Amino acid sequence: MTAITIEVNAASASYVVHIEPGLAHRLPEHLEKLPAGSKLGIVTTQPIFDLHGAALQSAMTGAGYDVTLAVIPDGEPFKTLETAASLYTTLIEAGFDRQSTLVSLGGGVVGDLTGFVAATYLRGIGFIQIPTTLLAMVDASVGGKTGVNHPLGKNLIGAFHQPLAVLIDPGFLRTLPARQMRAGLAEMLKMGLIADPDYLDLLLASLADFKEPLDDGPAGSLIATACRLKADIVSADERETNRSTTAGRRLLNFGHTLGHAIEAVAGYGKLLHGEAVALGMVGAAYLSAEIAGLPFDSVARIEAMVAQLKPPGIGSLDPEQLAATIARDKKRLQGTLHWVLLKQIGAPVISGAVQPDTLSAAIDRLQRRFP
Repeated sequence: MTAITIEVNAASASYVVHIEPGLAHRLPEHLEKLPAGSKLGIVTTQPIFDLHGAALQSAMTGAGYDVTLAVIPDGEPFKTLETAASLYTTLIEAGFDRQSTLVSLGGGVVGDLTGFVAATYLRGIGFIQIPTTLLAMVDASVGGKTGVNHPLGKNLIGAFHQPLAVLIDPGFLRTLPARQMRAGLAEMLKMGLIADPDYLDLLLASLADFKEPLDDGPAGSLIATACRLKADIVSADERETNRSTTAGRRLLNFGHTLGHAIEAVAGYGKLLHGEAVALGMVGAAYLSAEIAGLPFDSVARIEAMVAQLKPPGIGSLDPEQLAATIARDKKRLQGTLHWVLLKQIGAPVISGAVQPDTLSAAIDRLQRRFP
């Protein structure tokens, strides 16, 4: 595939998303604007370092940068303030200053943590995103949301902090487990459901190609379109302050209100984020039919899409605990929880009209459909 670039023009900063096979290992080409002798920190996990990190570290060291490697525990259970604190210690001991830069090499957990540490260390240093999972490529790496989890809820502690650049190398997908690939496809489906039905059709027709993503296949262009759709939304509403019911960054939360609750109640790490969002989208489709008028054939279509992604069942989760976790969702404003629903596929709407009995019925139906 040819190189693709996407500009993200947020209010606080502008940057470019670069998409090209082999891109990650040419990182020094993207560091020319950094001050000479800058300290660089690679934040990654051991499995990702074993696959990709050694070559990246060698390239940066060979280019003359002072490189510090920080390997953090792998998985959602470690996206915590405790892990962030360990990274602060590493940076302080290595002498990182305000001209230093962090490089996130990994999935969404690594990206969220690295961004949060970059946003808060010395009140803010630069960071570069190199996502290695499909989910991180199309979601976590674009938009500047960073954060950590709390035992009472996902991403309740965080900051908006835009990266200096995002480098997406589709070649990383060759080493991605099938389950991780399906989790990323869930976020891509979401973008089609809320923003572009034509893109949704193209994606559904190409699902098989993601089993073996080739450099000349459709994966790169489909990833680019998902990033472009999200970039357009976050550029117009960086901090989710648009209170419109039919526009703004809040629309990106389709499937996330229930999905985040499923993640938390199941126990962080039991379900992948994309799997939980996939299930959350089905639940939101049920609510959409009841409240926003989504046609029932569209509900059935969303169920079928998600079934192709083979998410784990949630039949064993406590419905009351799910409802209680949803009640603590960070999107609650002035006592009202606002849901992203669909009037039609491609026509989302924000609604605060979801009543407890309607939510309970949707959870019950979801548990019967995905036991």
